[in-house]
Amino acid sequence: SRTHYLIGMIHYYHQQYYDALTLFDLAERFGFETTPQYTVSKGIAQYHTGNLEAARRTFEEAGTVHDQNVAAKYIGLIAYSTGDFAAALPELESAAKQLFNDATVHAYLARTRARLGDIPGATEPALTAVELSPDDDDMRMFAGDILLLVDRYAEAIELFDELIKDE
Repeated sequence: SRTHYLIGMIHYYHQQYYDALTLFDLAERFGFETTPQYTVSKGIAQYHTGNLEAARRTFEEAGTVHDQNVAAKYIGLIAYSTGDFAAALPELESAAKQLFNDATVHAYLARTRARLGDIPGATEPALTAVELSPDDDDMRMFAGDILLLVDRYAEAIELFDELIKDE
């Protein structure tokens, strides 16, 4: 059972999430006693294979036993992807406080706030996401749009100029 888990983790680290989940399931069937790392890895694999409801349940379990920040991130991402922006907001806000170097958390926090109509509140997480992931042109464009909406024209133009220079 531990062997299935370890081979599953190899597949997981190679982003072969379907294979990882198959091996994780076998490990559980053969009596593998789950660990917090296993639970978080399983949730991430479920998320990346599009099984959002199973991932949400797994992360809710993981949040109580291991890493509440990673669980909050993925619960927020799942809520965002299903259009439940009100549910995504507190999860992403919580995750952003602890996972301050995670560009994805800041990007989705900005997008969530914007979707909920809080354009000024979307500004700082959008700029943080750009700072953490300067090669993400989509985020740079989004941040520039947000800056225009809050009348920070000079900063917006600077971001757009950087996009043009990169082409």
